[in-house]
Amino acid sequence: MLDKHLKIKKKTKRGFTLVETLIAILIFAISFTMLAATFSSFLKNYNEAKRAQRNMENAQYAMNLMAKTIRTSFVESPGDFSLDSADLDVFDYSQGLCVKYTLVNNAIMTASRSAGDPSGCNWSTMNADTALTLDNIQSAYVSATPSSGETLGRVTVFMSVGDSEKSFPIQMSVSLRQ
Repeated sequence: MLDKHLKIKKKTKRGFTLVETLIAILIFAISFTMLAATFSSFLKNYNEAKRAQRNMENAQYAMNLMAKTIRTSFVESPGDFSLDSADLDVFDYSQGLCVKYTLVNNAIMTASRSAGDPSGCNWSTMNADTALTLDNIQSAYVSATPSSGETLGRVTVFMSVGDSEKSFPIQMSVSLRQ
């Protein structure tokens, strides 16, 4: 009878031990952390790409609008210069407007005023108060050559678009049609 009580009973219930359970939880936690880090990195890259795309679309809109105006204009301010230190002044013959472009606080700003001809423009009193872009233009440079004789003038505008960490170049060249 004593032998019955001293015998080691075989384990008949199935299950996991505490050590097995803790190891499984640890492996799951590490896997979940790696997955969360990957997803977080994906979201960060996606948001940066969307911001860059929005900045480029905004700059392209401004450049297309500038090109449309400059194409039918007389360039009042020829030369090579930065838009944050000088203005691009043009007289748009198609609309009879004096138009000024400048870079203020990382945004391309414009001002326009009606005039019959280029001599009616008073550039010094025009304040550029309408923003063409968001404040995402790091730099803007202009190279303007006026028309002379049979040679058509040309205006090239280069912008660096983006934030201080990452910026993208964009450029346009327009031949004057006067």
